[in-house]
Amino acid sequence: MRRTGSLGPQRYTDLRKGLPAIPPNILSARVEQLKESGLATCRALPHPERAVVYELTDYGRDLEAALIALGHWAPVP
Repeated sequence: MRRTGSLGPQRYTDLRKGLPAIPPNILSARVEQLKESGLATCRALPHPERAVVYELTDYGRDLEAALIALGHWAPVP
């Protein structure tokens, strides 16, 4: 939920727009892995939105500094 440029909750379509090089099936799998490992969570927005948003958990935000350092070390083209 980080490379997309927004720090807050994001819909799946927003994640896809921010990560265009990643195929949808791979992105879905990675989001699911983040949820299973406790790094991200999803929640439903109330009516009238009726959308699901994904966001980092506190545990996921704790890893932010390490992930940024990895990004500087091995930048994505």
